[in-house]
Amino acid sequence: MFCYTIKNLIKGFKIMQQEYDWEVYEIFTEQLESQIPVIEQNIFLLNEKASTQEALNELFRKFHTYKSSSAYLHLTPLNKLVSNTEIVLSALREKKGVVQESVQEWLIEVKEQLLIYLEEMQDQKTTLSPLPSYILTKLQITPEYMDLGAKLKTLSLLYMDKNTKRADKLLPFFKKYLKSAQHSTEEDAANSVYNLAPFNILIINLSKENFQVIDFVQSNYPHLPVIAVCDKMSSVTLSKLEKRGITHSLTNPLNAKSLYSELLSITKAYHSSSNILIEHKKINKFIQTLQPLSNTILQVLQVCDDKDSSIKDLIKTVKSDPILSLNILKVANSPIYGSIELKTIDQAVGKFGKQMIKALTLSDLSNSLGAVELSAYNINEKTFSKSLCFVSL
Repeated sequence: MFCYTIKNLIKGFKIMQQEYDWEVYEIFTEQLESQIPVIEQNIFLLNEKASTQEALNELFRKFHTYKSSSAYLHLTPLNKLVSNTEIVLSALREKKGVVQESVQEWLIEVKEQLLIYLEEMQDQKTTLSPLPSYILTKLQITPEYMDLGAKLKTLSLLYMDKNTKRADKLLPFFKKYLKSAQHSTEEDAANSVYNLAPFNILIINLSKENFQVIDFVQSNYPHLPVIAVCDKMSSVTLSKLEKRGITHSLTNPLNAKSLYSELLSITKAYHSSSNILIEHKKINKFIQTLQPLSNTILQVLQVCDDKDSSIKDLIKTVKSDPILSLNILKVANSPIYGSIELKTIDQAVGKFGKQMIKALTLSDLSNSLGAVELSAYNINEKTFSKSLCFVSL
């Protein structure tokens, strides 16, 4: 009889979720607004050895919950942002150590993008602005060890030069050592400089126009490293470059040895330290099996099975997931459970108790069976079915 009730509840959930769920949208927006300051605080704790692991765990839990909520609400750009951030945080948790400054800076950029999406959600937008490409390309998960030459092979380059013959000679060299290389002539330089997002390195060989392009790049693409090439490297030119923070420069004519050396140098300075160098395919695969299931499900089951945990502990855990909270409130206010309206999660959890909340949480897991590999939770479908149907009331 109880199994039949759960199946009907699941069917009811699916019917209710056919239209856009503005209630969940509102809860998720409020949740995001209240937790962004907490996210920022935990990011700043990552460089303190005593607090790093706890801060990483807190950040991971929040982004994992955001992944399930944003997937449920079809907020695709936000889902892409938090899903990638979650993978990075998972990898950092495994490495166990103080997080390098460049990664913290990247997480701050993620937080700033969350603020942009929050403003759009407060305007009740369901189609969010595209995720800036540089956020995902700046920080990548790469193998445990990668020498600079191998790392250079993963990068793309734009070479700006009005001398087409010189560029034609250099392009094969660039393509040999980089993932990709493109040439921009003087005529199309103005257009190229407005579309630098796909590139990891910029080499400017435009003589008098060099500083104009450098100033534009620094204003609009502050994280893009620049190699400036000049016909003559005078003290005045060096001074101008130093004032603009350009530490990588060459003089014409370019030769293969010095050019390759400078490319390795800029790779080490900008791209090696900006990447998390790990290889955790197993972790990544595990993370992907969870989408769009919230980590709260596991936490609720643990609290329900813990004899020492209280109803207050369970209420706090359930509240951390807006989708689960709303589903429990909807069930609590359905005709089968009485006519008195329950307006808060505290009331609903207090009414149902641990075992019923456990059953409703498992129904969420059942609803996600098509997308979730249960082996990731050390549970098979047979065991899951027994857990779902055998509940002591």
